[in-house]
Amino acid sequence: MITIKDVAKKAGVSIATVSYALNDKEGVNETNKARIKQIAEEMGYVPNSLAQGLLSKKTNVIGVVIPDISNVYTSNFIKYLGVYARNSGYFLLLGTLSDSPETEIDIFDKLMAKNVDGFVIMPSAYDELVYKQITKKMNKRNIPFIFAGINFPGIKSNYVVPDLEEGEYQITRYLLEAGFRDLVFVGGKREDYYSEVRYNGFLRAFEEFERKHDEGRYIELSKAYDFNGGYQVIEEFIKLNPLPEVFACLNDSVACGIIKGLKKHGINVPRDVSVVGFDDLEIPTFDAAPLTTVSIPIEEMAKLCIEILKSDEGKKVLKQVLLPTELIIRDSVKYR
Repeated sequence: MITIKDVAKKAGVSIATVSYALNDKEGVNETNKARIKQIAEEMGYVPNSLAQGLLSKKTNVIGVVIPDISNVYTSNFIKYLGVYARNSGYFLLLGTLSDSPETEIDIFDKLMAKNVDGFVIMPSAYDELVYKQITKKMNKRNIPFIFAGINFPGIKSNYVVPDLEEGEYQITRYLLEAGFRDLVFVGGKREDYYSEVRYNGFLRAFEEFERKHDEGRYIELSKAYDFNGGYQVIEEFIKLNPLPEVFACLNDSVACGIIKGLKKHGINVPRDVSVVGFDDLEIPTFDAAPLTTVSIPIEEMAKLCIEILKSDEGKKVLKQVLLPTELIIRDSVKYR
């Protein structure tokens, strides 16, 4: 690897002179500066950002810790986060989470060792005890951080979180107002944050209409909360249960998997049964009806995460944002 020392030797100058020239600082005349830059380029020299960071105490690198990147919601968030990070002069250093608390803590330790300027954290699970340990380490090192998608009441932090409960309430109220009564909720494990908060909104709409939802009409996804998870769970459900009027799904990927599974058995959406999703993501739905869903402002969430981290004020004053969601009505619900 070519070092700054190699460039200095080739140019016949000191390391300090090379550093001044490459960083356009005063003290080197323009002719020498141009010559040193040309030599560095010809040699293929790339400045060591870590070494620069140790000197300036700033690396322009943001550590991003996320669940499985194959998840459409997560990958969309990373796409937008990367755009706004680059626009602000930052690079992203990615770490993906696991189901092991020890592994998660190790991931954060390794990223902190890289002297990142801050963290954007999208937790894979609602484990406040683990994140108390992690954020305690960040606070000791004075590293700013922000939670995206989930916030923990017991942790003082910046966060940007979509109002998932209100979004599920909105779409469920829409269905009940349309006259539907038999709704099956398709979610994950009850204790999972993303399932619990949405189901709370679902039940709130039922309570408003003075109706009680049958707990037996809750389908629990046993595997991933994605297309394949939806496809597999509907295969099992329709063998043992009558069709409901509506499948209210945890997210759009699950909804699309359910639609494919229904189609396999000759069940048409929305003629025979209605299906709604959540997230409003761009997912191939084959020839299914465009999906009625709830839109989450993922791009806005990514933008705010970067803005809050780069703000000096954001490092001293907690900034906590609850983003509104929007009901998107399309053709996957049967007109009544």
